[in-house]
Amino acid sequence: MLAECEAGNIDIILTKSIQRFARNTVDLLNTVRHLKDLGIEVRFEKENINSLSGDGELMLSILASFAQEESRSISENVKWGMIKRFKQGIPNGKFSIFGYEWQDDKLVIIPEEAEIVRWMYAEYMKGASRIEIGRALMQRGIYTRQGKPWVDSNVKVILTNITYTGNMLFQKEYCEDPITKHRRKNYGELPQYS
Repeated sequence: MLAECEAGNIDIILTKSIQRFARNTVDLLNTVRHLKDLGIEVRFEKENINSLSGDGELMLSILASFAQEESRSISENVKWGMIKRFKQGIPNGKFSIFGYEWQDDKLVIIPEEAEIVRWMYAEYMKGASRIEIGRALMQRGIYTRQGKPWVDSNVKVILTNITYTGNMLFQKEYCEDPITKHRRKNYGELPQYS
């Protein structure tokens, strides 16, 4: 949209609320200022703010700060709920895992897929590389559940997934900052649950 604004194709941007436009105060203000320099008005419906008005930027600064803190607070509440579920051994969502399917709240083995997983581990233990395993599966006409070819990366996912040991490990990664949504692998910074 910014490229369209810079090309002169947009005169006004109508948005539902500050939170829909940006969750980060700095990004919001930088973008609104850039648009203002281009002569483009941004109207925030919920807050009844016009970016080109005299007090628009002041109101945006104040309300964007509130929106950013609200986003941070919601993130903390979500984390608290996830950790509570982790401590009870309940996964955060029903993730897809080759060789298993969800029945109610339990992972149940799919025998045909489990046989493929066991074969992959056996080949790896014999010294086959992940690429060789993927090629062998493709030669046998075996595709991933999504119908995609087996390649190094999805073979690696199988061979490094703790779930195949009969355990589940929760909080293997975490959201470092709720504003940037940057995720990191958890190397012990936060507790992990199994």
